[in-house]
Amino acid sequence: MVRGTVLAHLQREDTRLYPALYRHEQTRELGETYAAEMRSISSEVLQFFDSLEKGVSGLDFARQMGRVVSHLQQRMTREEVRLYPAYERYCD
Repeated sequence: MVRGTVLAHLQREDTRLYPALYRHEQTRELGETYAAEMRSISSEVLQFFDSLEKGVSGLDFARQMGRVVSHLQQRMTREEVRLYPAYERYCD
């Protein structure tokens, strides 16, 4: 269920958010930077979900979970501070 929610969110970003940012000179580079970063984070998150399906637990699970949550929190903060305001200013 969580995996599907994350994948749906990523698809919306790929099909709506980034294309809108790419259309405007003021936001094109920002969109490219954030899209590239998200591809890396997405890969990490999907690997984490794959490891869960394989039954990873204990300390390995805690480490992976900590990394994933930390990267997602950092990303969400940057989105709120920089990405979404740029979208609202130029693309909305």
